[in-house]
Amino acid sequence: MKKVSKSDYVQSLKCLNYVWHKFNDKEKLPSLDRVFIVQRGVEFGALAQKLYSDGISIKFNYKQASKDTSESLDLGKPIFEATFETDKLYCMVDILVPSEGGWDIVEVKSGSSVKKEHYDDVAFQRYVLEKSGIKVNKCYLMHANKKYIRKGDIDIKSLFMKTDITEKVEEVINTVPGNIERLLSYVSKDMPDNKHKFCSKPTKCDLRQICWDHLPEHNILELHGLWFSKAEPFMDEGKLSILDLPDTFFEKHKHTIQKNAISSGEPQIDHKKIREFKETLTYPLSHFDFETLGTPIPLHDGLNPWGKFAFQYSIHVDDGKKIKHYEFLASDDKDPQEALVKQLIKDMPTTGSIVTFNMGFEKGILRDLGKRFPAYADKLNDMIKRVVDLQTVFKKFHYHHPAQKGSNSLKDVLPVFSDKKHSELEIQDGTDAFTAFYDKYYLGKDVSRKALLDYCALDTLAMVEILEGI
Repeated sequence: MKKVSKSDYVQSLKCLNYVWHKFNDKEKLPSLDRVFIVQRGVEFGALAQKLYSDGISIKFNYKQASKDTSESLDLGKPIFEATFETDKLYCMVDILVPSEGGWDIVEVKSGSSVKKEHYDDVAFQRYVLEKSGIKVNKCYLMHANKKYIRKGDIDIKSLFMKTDITEKVEEVINTVPGNIERLLSYVSKDMPDNKHKFCSKPTKCDLRQICWDHLPEHNILELHGLWFSKAEPFMDEGKLSILDLPDTFFEKHKHTIQKNAISSGEPQIDHKKIREFKETLTYPLSHFDFETLGTPIPLHDGLNPWGKFAFQYSIHVDDGKKIKHYEFLASDDKDPQEALVKQLIKDMPTTGSIVTFNMGFEKGILRDLGKRFPAYADKLNDMIKRVVDLQTVFKKFHYHHPAQKGSNSLKDVLPVFSDKKHSELEIQDGTDAFTAFYDKYYLGKDVSRKALLDYCALDTLAMVEILEGI
């Protein structure tokens, strides 16, 4: 059996089924939608190493790394990717720093806060190191300083924060042996029949296609906003479909609407509320969408770690007679924000409603741009005042089609009104978009500019078709 790594250990605390597949049936595992974050985390970790100028880097080699680490310990210098293993366990320490009579663990994370899972991560490392005869004095989490604002070249010392988590690690380290045994026992057995048991956060589940393949269409986990803890007792009784649930379950108005849509096979429409929404709109209607990018190492001045900046927008303007399309997409790795603002002011009509889908996002970007570029703040603030949110119609279930399956996202609403689909595009969602933009203009990869334009354009064209359809 393969050895348990720290990633296996931390993942097992969230989902034992995922680790079971990693050990026994890896080919069936879905690719996690976190490639961009992982890659930026690697870059962040490499930059953190520069804080230890005399450090020694251990090259990854499964058979040789632990031996190289052992030989490097005698040099008394910081070690990057220090590797340790026992007969069942394996871990790599981001930065191992010599301290009085022992060593300090420095775990590097690209996020800007300390989370409970970080204590478990470092506790596993400490446990493995102590099993290997290494004395651990302190445990630290090195993470992004969210108060750092880039101005000129990156100030490495200001970008990083180092938080002492020794006490928190000591609070959880006693749980490590039991958790390891639980993991090893679980991966040595067959998959449980009751597959949904470990879905504590179904909206972020990595194994839906595997663990939920026994669930029927319109299953209980599709009920809008339903906490898993409330669904689980019914699922244990074999009530897997929304239509299996007793009438007493449907306390929420939205759940009742969703059930009625499924039962009838027809959309549930509150014509009065939709009419009231439409009466708030004034022409020309500017259907508007931003695309943004954020990284742990700020790319441009004025940004903090993971601070987002707009690099693209699309506007479909409907004047009541015809529809015109306007768009902007940055064309290099320079800060695009001022050029975007200038073009936006030219493209956006000065009157009429600005239609968005989740207006908080667009308003937030416009507000940030106004602060960054005060000379344009008045015009940007005028746009903010005219923003309306088409998603409200679906969030409040004034319109709900059974095909939405409880979702009010643009990608789930659009197919109800159009044969256009994001899934038919080369770039299919926001994560794909900012990843493609970063890859093209910051890494120099061969990425289609047209694909980026097509994706953002569909988002605003979708709003045109949805508004016409309701």
